[in-house]
This record gives sequence, structure tokens and C-alpha cells, in this order.
Amino acid sequence: LSCASCSNNALGNRFMLEHYATAQAGSANIIYIHAMKLSYMERNMSLKAEEINEHIAWQDLTTGCEIYEPATSRLTKTGEWRSKTPEWLKEKCKQCLLCAPFCPDASIPVKDGKRDDFDYDHCKGCGICIKACPFAAIRWKEEN
Repeated sequence: LSCASCSNNALGNRFMLEHYATAQAGSANIIYIHAMKLSYMERNMSLKAEEINEHIAWQDLTTGCEIYEPATSRLTKTGEWRSKTPEWLKEKCKQCLLCAPFCPDASIPVKDGKRDDFDYDHCKGCGICIKACPFAAIRWKEEN
């Protein structure tokens, strides 16, 4: 789809569908709606994920709080969602690395062919690693 008023094809699919539908409904409003929506999208799509916080006005957020920047999952610290915490017992670990690929949150870092302690900023405490470890080197941490 392209806009009859501006012939711009470089717009997102959602915007183009709304834009095209408006153009079909009546061309009198198309120039105004085009300028309004484009400036809104350009303004919001230029926000970096790390700039979005509790101080941002709701008008400056994208529809549905979508983030158009790739590779932002490391910015979202989800470890606080966990209700149980796994504990790595280094002395029992044989470095078989069977636990790492089973972690759905990639919270078991592997460096130079050896596993390291948990990334607790992203571990949600699902316990899959405990079941995957054949040497009982991971257990639930005792809560006080």
C-alpha cells in the first residue's frame, strides 16, 4: 500500500492500513491524519527502550507499549518475579553443561566452556535446571 497524498511506502503495516482506510473514506482528512500519525510514530519510534521509564508521559508511549528496538530483553530484569531461588553447588558440579540449554531464560551463563553462577536478574525460578542436572548440583535455596 502507498499513500495517495505522499506516495510513502516506508511506513509500518499498521499505520499504512489505517492510512489507506482513511484515504478510501475521504481524501479531505488524509493530509491532516497523515501528518498527525506520522509525527506521532516518528516521535515514539525514536525512543530507546532504556529511555522508557515511569517518568514518561503516556502520550509519548507507543500503542500497546511496543518497543521497536531490537535486543532489549537484557534491559528487563525479571528475576524479581521468582518465588523460589535455585542455588548452584559448585563443588558437586561436573561441568556437563546439561542445565544451560534447558534454562528458558538463558540465566545460566557459560564462559570458556564452563558454567558460571546464575544470572539472578533474569532467572524466574522455574526449576527446570534442577531437574536437568544429573549430579544434584542445583537445589532450591533455603529461604530464611
